[in-house]
Amino acid sequence: MMNTAIVNIWGKMAGAVAWDEKSGWASFEYDPAFKRLGWELSPLKMPLSTEQRIYSFPELRKETGSSFDTFKGLPGLLADMLPDRYGNELINLWLAQQGRPENSM
Repeated sequence: MMNTAIVNIWGKMAGAVAWDEKSGWASFEYDPAFKRLGWELSPLKMPLSTEQRIYSFPELRKETGSSFDTFKGLPGLLADMLPDRYGNELINLWLAQQGRPENSM
């Protein structure tokens, strides 16, 4: 199953990210109108100037049995916006107070 979300920045739609549950990683594609703006969000890993249309980084997903999961299967551009360990603890505490499971956000 693929889940898709629109990615916005500074009031503009930058593109879309799709999560593939089977593979355990996400793919990102810039919106053509955003590319024309020339705003480089990730110039080294996801440059606007390349012909590549869809970006994915399967090498960044968590390995089986590993506790190291920095990117959570997301391109670094998106993973950098995620909460750190302390932030996740606060979110999980709030969810517990609401009677919701940790994965219900």
